[in-house]
Amino acid sequence: MHPRPTRRATRADVARLAGVSPAVVSFTLNGGPRPVADATARRVREAVARLGYTPNAAARALSMGSSGVLGLVVHDIANPADGRLAARVQEAADERGMDVVVAGVLEDRSRSLGALQALDARQVDGIVVTTPLSPEAVDGATRLRARIVQLGSHGAIPGVVRLEADVDEGSAAIVAHLAALGHRRVASVGARAGACSSRRGAHGRAVEDGPSEPDAASMRAGYEGMRRILAHEVPTAVVAGSDVVALGILRAIREAGLRVPEDVSVVGFGDTDEARFASPALTTVHVPAQEMARDALLALVEPTALEPGEHRYPTRLVVRESTAPPRA
Repeated sequence: MHPRPTRRATRADVARLAGVSPAVVSFTLNGGPRPVADATARRVREAVARLGYTPNAAARALSMGSSGVLGLVVHDIANPADGRLAARVQEAADERGMDVVVAGVLEDRSRSLGALQALDARQVDGIVVTTPLSPEAVDGATRLRARIVQLGSHGAIPGVVRLEADVDEGSAAIVAHLAALGHRRVASVGARAGACSSRRGAHGRAVEDGPSEPDAASMRAGYEGMRRILAHEVPTAVVAGSDVVALGILRAIREAGLRVPEDVSVVGFGDTDEARFASPALTTVHVPAQEMARDALLALVEPTALEPGEHRYPTRLVVRESTAPPRA
C-alpha cells in the first residue's frame, strides 16, 4: 500500500498554529507592509519551521510588489450569498498564502468607486469585484494601480478578466424543466430570474413576470416580491434570482396558506446550503462558485493565465423537492 500524500501546509495552517491572523504571517515573512512584534514574529517562524511551510512563489511574484493582501468588493457582506462568495474567495486566497480585505457597497451602487479606490489606496495586490458597478466606477477602475477581476455578470470593465456562470444555460434548463412538468403561468422574483424570459417563447408558454429590482438579492426582496405577485394571482411556479431570494418566496407562499410544490413550484439559483436545507429542498441551478473563485485568484496572481474578456462557466439544474406538476 502506498502512503497517503501529505497535504501541503498553507498560510492559514501557520496562522492557526502561531495563534495569529493569516495577514500577520504574510507581514512576518514579507517584511511588511506592517511591523510585527518580535515575540509574534518568533512564533510565526517556529510554526513555519514545524509545518515545513513554503510560501507560494506565484503569489509572491505579483507585479508592483506584494503585500500578500487582496481586495474583494461585494454588494452586502451581511447577505448570506455575498458572505459565502467572500468565503470562497478567502479559501482560494488561503491556498495561495494570501489574505482578503472586504468592502461592501450596500444598496448604493455609487459607493462602488469609493470602495475600489479605498482598496487601491491600501496597496492590495489585486481586487475581485462581485457586485454591479456604477458607470463612474467602471471608468475609474481603469486608472487604478491594482489589477481587477470581475466575478459575476455585471457591467464589464474594459480590459479585465470577467468570470461568469452561464446564466442563459441555467435559465434554459429551468424553463425546460417547468415546461416538462406542465407549468404555463410562471412568475419570477429577482434579477437573474428575468433571464428566463428570452427562452420561454421557445416552449410556447404564457409567462407573467413579477416585479424585480437589479440589485434585489435578499430574503426580504423575495418575500416582498412574492407577496406583490400573490396579491393579484397565484402562479403555478416561481423562479427566484437566487437561493436566498427563494427563502423569502417560500415564506410568503406559506403565509398565504399555500403549499410548495403542491400549489406553487419554486426554483432557486446557486445551489447553496440554503437550497439543500430549505423545506422543501429547493430545485436550483448549480453554479461552480469554488472553481470561479480559484480562477479569479489565478487571473490576479498570474496575469497571463486568462485572456481579458468574458469567460463562461457551465451550470446545471439540480432537481429536488420544490417542483412538481401543477394542480389539475
